[in-house]
Amino acid sequence: MAIELKSKNYLYAILVVSGSLLLIIILSFLIVKPLWESNSKIKQEVLANEQKLASLEDRLTKLKKYKEKEAELLKEKEKVLAVLPEDKDIPRLFVQFEKMVATTGASVVSADTTTDSAVASTGQVQQQQAVPGVTTYNYNLKVNSSTYEAIKNIVLNSESALRLMNISGFSISKKEGSFDVIFTLKSYARSQQ
Repeated sequence: MAIELKSKNYLYAILVVSGSLLLIIILSFLIVKPLWESNSKIKQEVLANEQKLASLEDRLTKLKKYKEKEAELLKEKEKVLAVLPEDKDIPRLFVQFEKMVATTGASVVSADTTTDSAVASTGQVQQQQAVPGVTTYNYNLKVNSSTYEAIKNIVLNSESALRLMNISGFSISKKEGSFDVIFTLKSYARSQQ
């Protein structure tokens, strides 16, 4: 049995196939093309966002490093400020120095202030460099000791002290069985803000 195909059947088949192709082309322009363009835009946005994210992550790691550095610097600042007292704390330095003197067996006889410009043993005025926010205090402290060893220990203790009270000069005179030592002390304090 052979099926006779007539031109009508070919025409119908051609119309169905061409209609399907036309429908596929129309659907691809109406649905697939916008989806493809949307997908391309999303890929570009994702790529841009990945670059921004990488940049932000880099900034975050730098910020963390800066925060760690800031914490270290704040600790350093606290150490420096612990060494450099405020103006109101200067009397405590003398208490500390007097305790250092007392532990050596010597005793403090008197204390007085000196002029702001220090004079070296050669008679020349030493130039002092002013630091903003830091005040310099100069004092003469008279100490009485019965041994040379006590005087040496006073100097050693003052060099290892936490606070800044420097011995900028001293003079020794011997009296009956004891030594009178005049220490020229220089201390520094930060101005109260």
